[in-house]
Amino acid sequence: MAIPTLSETLNTEFTNTWYEIRAEAVDAILDATPITALLRMKGVFTPQVGGRKIERTIRYGQKTAFVFDKGDVLPVTEEELTTVAFFDWAYFGVPITRSFQDDQQNQGQFQIANYLTKRLSAAQDELARKLEVIIMAEVIHAGGKEPLSLFDYIPDTSSPDYFDGTSTYTYGGINRDNLYWEHEDFTATSGSSTVNQNGIKTGPASLTMLDDMTNAYNTTGKQLQTPDVIITTQTLFEVYEAFAVSKEQLIRDDTTKMADLGFEVLRFKGKPLTWSANMTSSQMLMITTKFLNIVFDPTAWFDMTSWERPERQLEQVAYILSAMQIVGENPRFNARIKWTNV
Repeated sequence: MAIPTLSETLNTEFTNTWYEIRAEAVDAILDATPITALLRMKGVFTPQVGGRKIERTIRYGQKTAFVFDKGDVLPVTEEELTTVAFFDWAYFGVPITRSFQDDQQNQGQFQIANYLTKRLSAAQDELARKLEVIIMAEVIHAGGKEPLSLFDYIPDTSSPDYFDGTSTYTYGGINRDNLYWEHEDFTATSGSSTVNQNGIKTGPASLTMLDDMTNAYNTTGKQLQTPDVIITTQTLFEVYEAFAVSKEQLIRDDTTKMADLGFEVLRFKGKPLTWSANMTSSQMLMITTKFLNIVFDPTAWFDMTSWERPERQLEQVAYILSAMQIVGENPRFNARIKWTNV
């Protein structure tokens, strides 16, 4: 029987070790940043095994009630109430590389264990960083291989990349000019294209933030579905904190898993408010997570590939890969707010 080489032994050790710790590693990745931890706590991460597309049935119409009197002919028409949005899968991953020299210098039981831990820990940290970067990417992905972000779902309608009333820009294959497919927008000039554009908040945020947030929250919820997660920048988070302190209304989140994980979370109308280092411009997102899914394929969720060696090279590489997409189903119960000055 052939004796495995050191390289083959390490291949097996790396792969076996990853699958032994995979469940704990995924938990650690999703709890590593305040955004992924908060969205996970809200049940946003949703499994879907395979499929060429991620499909969502979208309700956009409504029934029409009527009044009648004796002898009237009653209506028999049936309105169109639903349509379908289709989202493509997107993929991200991280490489784990080794060289002949690495293998040679990390022989022996304790050296190998330390070697494995360092390489896999570095990969795990990068996956956690990348996942939040994906979720909070402040761009609009009109196509291509990049996963969608929260900003595709709740875009800045003042951006020329959004729509001007004639653009064919779509989300889930549905044109963004449809009013049911638009969020409440406080980043554009009021009434500049649709009824969902409410006008930039004039601020300064340090004086008007609480009133501005109350107005945006109520406008967005329509007393039907109020936002339950608020994400902003570090600067605006600190403005809110100082504002709330001065008004003696500061409520810290000290009783949920977010506090246990060490994240700074405040409350607005009882809803968690946190900040992301990946959100840079002076704005705030109010999100109703009931209609938000981060869809992932559990059969391809932080899955490790086999090791490959490029031809005539001493290096080897394996990848930890994931299939996912961020899918929003009801933009109109979400808001984006921007202040003219802080």
